[in-house]
Amino acid sequence: FPVATPETIDPLLPLAEPLKEQIAFLPAVAQDIQAKGFDFVHGILGNGPANAAMLISILTGIPFSFESHAFDLFVHFPDAAAKLAQCAFVQTESDYNRRYLIEECGAEPDKVEVIRLAPDIPMLSSIPENPRIPGMVVSACRLHAIKGLQYGLEAFSRVHQKMPETSYVIIGDGPERPKLERFAEILGIQSAVKFAGDLPNETAAAIMSQASVFLLPCVLAKNGDRDGTPTALAEAQFLKTPVVSSKFSAIPELVEDGVTGILTEPGNVSEIADALSALLADAPLRVSMGEAGRKKIVNEFNIQASTAHLVSLWERHAAEAKACV
Repeated sequence: FPVATPETIDPLLPLAEPLKEQIAFLPAVAQDIQAKGFDFVHGILGNGPANAAMLISILTGIPFSFESHAFDLFVHFPDAAAKLAQCAFVQTESDYNRRYLIEECGAEPDKVEVIRLAPDIPMLSSIPENPRIPGMVVSACRLHAIKGLQYGLEAFSRVHQKMPETSYVIIGDGPERPKLERFAEILGIQSAVKFAGDLPNETAAAIMSQASVFLLPCVLAKNGDRDGTPTALAEAQFLKTPVVSSKFSAIPELVEDGVTGILTEPGNVSEIADALSALLADAPLRVSMGEAGRKKIVNEFNIQASTAHLVSLWERHAAEAKACV
């Protein structure tokens, strides 16, 4: 394995900084990849995994690609210029991200492939269609600032004052949980709000399927972090639960405003409260949006189509690289 020598490794060390001590294993990994006859390398995130894929590509001559979605695109995307210049292509989940990669990161347009992220349709399809619980609002996410749940709680408190039969279930855990629990107490709605914590996917989906409305009021974090196309929004729509979310990032590509849900300005509590009230008060609207949501996910977020597209890209670029040898 002549290419993996100290002379070839040392100049690559700056590019290996995101990998820290893992750099020591790269020559052995590269050698194993060559020995087993692999002809393409893919990094599953835009930060460390993409750097590893790029370095293995440099050591072996095998082409590589990587995917970049949210934090690994908007906050921690080290050596972006080098990776975008050397990769066969970069995969991302939305047209919004594609524009960001081209306009903000300098990616060549022909190298950016949009491949939609799809929810686990077989798992969701196994959830029985139980009766909806009147007035129940559900959120399911990691409890992080980008989810905007503080605005969701405040909006729900306004709705709850007018519609005291309403309840709010928050599924998930994370660094914001203590702050959110305290905020619910300050708002005086702790008896109507349940913090369910992390739950198995099937259990969370079953609760989402019983909700009257699914709420995910995403916002931009101070460090630039943001959601892309949150999987929970796709899951809720497949489960025929109308959604309330934000006119922000790539969410409008996932939620069709006025058709599968209602989109509000990020952080606008009045708009969020109005959207919740409108849906909770209108059963036929909830049903029509739920049906439209299921149709959108089935037609546009298909895991088989996405997988086939990705595999075809790998095969094409691997074949092109072999033809150039």
